[in-house]
Amino acid sequence: MSLKATQAYRKTPKGLATNLYNKIKERSAMRGWVVPFSLAAFQQWFMQQDDLKYLMFAWRKNNYKSPWRPSVDRIDCKKPYSFSNMRLITWMANREKGDFENSQVTTEVIQLSMSGKIISVYSSIKEAVKETGCHQGLISACCQGKRNNTSGFKWRYGRTFRKKPESIANQYEHPHLLEGK
Repeated sequence: MSLKATQAYRKTPKGLATNLYNKIKERSAMRGWVVPFSLAAFQQWFMQQDDLKYLMFAWRKNNYKSPWRPSVDRIDCKKPYSFSNMRLITWMANREKGDFENSQVTTEVIQLSMSGKIISVYSSIKEAVKETGCHQGLISACCQGKRNNTSGFKWRYGRTFRKKPESIANQYEHPHLLEGK
């Protein structure tokens, strides 16, 4: 299949479902989770979602821009993907929800010398970036074990802290999809 044909296919409900399923498998593997359903079962679930036509319309109306792309949200971010823990929302709403959920928790980041000696402990990656000037994505990749080091340092996650009581308003159920550019 040519690149143009692949890009066109990914804008169809079946193509989008296939792409989303592959992302679910990728994200689940990073977390050590097993995806409990097949591609065919996911495609069937996807096609039966009440908001699918509305979300596809909004994505098409907004020239297939990423913020409007249908996305699979894990309703409870601490639980793995399952049909009872998933819903379709826009990528933008999913990102905002994730940012909000992540703002409720912070994880320390430990900066180590190449020999493994602790140099500093930061309250978050954001603080480490501010203090060291190192790239956020590269620090994150080191902490996740995807890179050995960056900027001459090794990086590891430390302790995780909940900043605020857990309460997320369900403001992402029906975002204003049709107000996009």
